[in-house]
Amino acid sequence: MSFELYKNAKIVSEYGDHSRLLVFCLNSICRILPHIETVEWKVNKTDRHKVTWEEHNRTLLIEFRPATRLIGVSFLVRRKKIPSGIGAIARTIDTAEHDICISVFDLTSKLLSNSNTIDSSILRSIEDTFDELVVAEYLKKKHGLDLDPFSIFQQLKRLGAQTYENKTLTFGCIIDSNDNSKPANDAEFPVSYFEFKRYRALSDGYHTAYKLSKKGKLVSFLEIPRLPLHSLHEHNKWFPDWSRDFALYCIDGKIGIWLTRHGDILVFEDGSMRLSYRLGKWQYWNHRHLTDLIKILARAQKVNKKQLQKIINFLYRTSLDISFRRTGGLLVLLRNRSDILEIVREKDLIGAPNRQEAQTAFDLSLGPPEIQRISRQVLVELSSLDGAVILNNNGEMLAYGAVLKVKKYVAEVQKQEGSRSKAAIGASFFGISIKISSDSDISIFYKGKEFIKI
Repeated sequence: MSFELYKNAKIVSEYGDHSRLLVFCLNSICRILPHIETVEWKVNKTDRHKVTWEEHNRTLLIEFRPATRLIGVSFLVRRKKIPSGIGAIARTIDTAEHDICISVFDLTSKLLSNSNTIDSSILRSIEDTFDELVVAEYLKKKHGLDLDPFSIFQQLKRLGAQTYENKTLTFGCIIDSNDNSKPANDAEFPVSYFEFKRYRALSDGYHTAYKLSKKGKLVSFLEIPRLPLHSLHEHNKWFPDWSRDFALYCIDGKIGIWLTRHGDILVFEDGSMRLSYRLGKWQYWNHRHLTDLIKILARAQKVNKKQLQKIINFLYRTSLDISFRRTGGLLVLLRNRSDILEIVREKDLIGAPNRQEAQTAFDLSLGPPEIQRISRQVLVELSSLDGAVILNNNGEMLAYGAVLKVKKYVAEVQKQEGSRSKAAIGASFFGISIKISSDSDISIFYKGKEFIKI
């Protein structure tokens, strides 16, 4: 959303102190959906207050005017455009993204229609919780829950700041939206159980979890089943590797909510991680769209599309592992292998003739250099080394722990403070760079610019 809306004379005149609230709430769409953009903003008098699907341009039209106001705003919602000249990708939002936009619309309408004055302390409180209310409302409507996920999120955030026997707490619960059983009096999850410290420290999410009905009844305290490797349809699911069993259990109407040891809150649906709360920010993960974006950025002639998709999927899943483990890393996918010496010193290449014997022996211990034959756990460890992991479009690992040469592109990188960011920008002129910060952000660079940050 442009800053000009906040300064617009008509908006300020009509909404007064609430103009800041209007901007903040509607901008929740782009905060929760980082791959979405809002465009064609208009400020005008209108009697309309609704969300409309625009069939002709496959976008969502939001016309916002609370009942107590004369002036409203309208704008279109669509996915971000791929850089020009490298292929097209669908910009149509999906059902989940549509429903999140509806939740933002409804909650913003309620706030601005029912409040006369909002002082600074109330405004700060709204800004602290608005995105969380949107996520909770989306989950309630989608799964028909009577249990409010917002209360669980609030309890887990408090839990994340506590310790038990000097250890940070983790916690897992699974809501079965197909179970309609009601809780007994004074036994509704989570409030009734979080009063007792023993129940707050009982589940870890890795091995055990509370199973709840959609109405908040504690159905069972269960062990997360260990599923065989390469379970059916697992290749279509998306999650950090260490959450595999928990994620794959959350199918057939089960919603998993997990507090990690880092204080993150992860929400799983249909076997995949769909929402996360990290560093004070809620985010919806559209994994398929993100991998499609990377595939189009990385495509090259004479590269099999199915093979490239597998490589991109593997790199993306590895990025999730690195991100949620908070170790940081840099993955570079070259467009042309012949460019490798433009960014890497020859002695850092796997199989280089001037490689030290110990390094050559370790190279051989990794086995075939094809990335599909290397486990995600091994690639995560290699990514934690200083330097970058370099691959070509055929999935062959060319280097690991490589210090990249970026002097040729000083003009583009001099504004960056971190060495990893500088290396990512320099390498992106020869392909794509996926930089994972130690704070967990995943940034994708293309032609010297950050294309998207998730």
